[in-house]
Amino acid sequence: MKVVLDCDNTFGIPDHDVDDGLALLYLLGCEDVELLGITCTFGNADTDTVFRNTERFVREIDRPEIPVFRGGSPDEPISPAARFLADTVAKYPGEVTLLAIGALTNLHGANLLEPLFFERVARIVIMGGITSPLLIGGQTLDELNFSCDPRAAHTVLSSPAITTVITANLCLQALFGDIEFGYLEQNRQRPVFEYLLKALYPWRDVMEQVFGLPGFYNWDTTAAVYLTDPSLFRDETYRLASTPADLETGFLKTDRPDTEGPVVNIPPAILDLKTLNGRILESWERLSSISP
Repeated sequence: MKVVLDCDNTFGIPDHDVDDGLALLYLLGCEDVELLGITCTFGNADTDTVFRNTERFVREIDRPEIPVFRGGSPDEPISPAARFLADTVAKYPGEVTLLAIGALTNLHGANLLEPLFFERVARIVIMGGITSPLLIGGQTLDELNFSCDPRAAHTVLSSPAITTVITANLCLQALFGDIEFGYLEQNRQRPVFEYLLKALYPWRDVMEQVFGLPGFYNWDTTAAVYLTDPSLFRDETYRLASTPADLETGFLKTDRPDTEGPVVNIPPAILDLKTLNGRILESWERLSSISP
C-alpha cells in the first residue's frame, strides 16, 4: 500500500502532542505500507516548526531517506508539500492513500495544482472533526484540525475521493493507558520502547495534570490503524451537510434531509480496542533500528 502522511508532527517538542509521531512510527512498522513521503502542515504548531521537527525526527529514528516537505498556509496553499502530493498522485493514479492528520491545507493546494487530484487518489483517511461537543475530564475542547483551515477542509470533504473521517469523538474510545504503558515498561529492553517512553511519560503526566486521565487518547494513530485494518471499526456513511462556517469549529453536520451532498464514511465505534492497541504495539516493536 503506497501512503503519503500529511501531518503536524510535534513529537519530541516539550508539552506538545506526540500522536503524529506515533502514527508515523506505526506506519513504518507496518510491513504492507510503503511510505512515499511526509508533507508537513500546521495545527499542533506552525508549519515551519512542524517541518523542522519532522526533519529532525526522521534523522533521529534513522530514516533520513524519507522525503519531508514544507506545507503551505490558508492564504498560500501552494507549497512544496502540495506539489509533492499532486505529483505523487499523478505518478501513481489510483494507488496512493493519503493519511491526513492535521490541517488539510496541503491537500487543497494539491487540488489547485492538479484538478484531477481527488479523482486520482485511492482513498483519504482523515483525523479531524467533531460530531458533538468534545468533552474530556469535564472540559470542552476545541477541534484543532478542520477548524485550522475550514475552506480546505470543505474542499476535501466535498471532493469525489473515497474518504473516511476518524473524528475526535471516536478517538475518545482509543485510550492508551496503564495496560499499554505496562507492556512498554515490561519490554523496555527493546530500544524502540525505551525511546518511546522518554516521550510518552511526560505526555501522560500532562494529560493527568490537565484532564485527570490515566494515559492519553491516541488520536492520529487511531486513524493510521484504520488505514491498515478497517475491520477493527464499525463504518457508517453519511451525506455530509457541513458548510465552511460549520467547519470553522470542526463540526460535521450529517443530518442533511435530502439526497445531495458528498458521501463520507464516519466510523462511530472501535470494535476491539485491545486488538487495536495490540496492533500499535506490534508495529512499533518491529522498528529495531530506533535507539534511545
